[in-house]
Amino acid sequence: METTQGSSLQEGEGGAAADPIPSGTLGGYRVLRRVAQDAVGSTYQVAHVKDQRLALATVVRGPLARAPRFAERLRAAVRSSAAMSHPGWVPVRSCEQRGDGVLYALMEHLEGESLQQRCARLREEQGALSL
Repeated sequence: METTQGSSLQEGEGGAAADPIPSGTLGGYRVLRRVAQDAVGSTYQVAHVKDQRLALATVVRGPLARAPRFAERLRAAVRSSAAMSHPGWVPVRSCEQRGDGVLYALMEHLEGESLQQRCARLREEQGALSL
């Protein structure tokens, strides 16, 4: 477990080396733990500081986080996704950039298994998966 300025970050399912954010909060949300990491950044489970409502924050890292064009494109994608409604779609609440340059998107936190976990469970239960 790592500590980043008062916030406890635990190794999540991502399993990669630590990718701590510069501070323990993101736009009114307290960072709880990292749950995934990919080439663009890391996703953290966060809790709203007032009502403890859970959400996910995907934090963009490296040069992309500081690229104005990338930030504009991400904001446009978030606006487009806000207009979508489907049972299989996770609503993205907002895209923000802190004064220190940390770029992140907040989305609804859903309980349940990941796609990888579901496929593994179905393979175990049913054998080969059909397309």
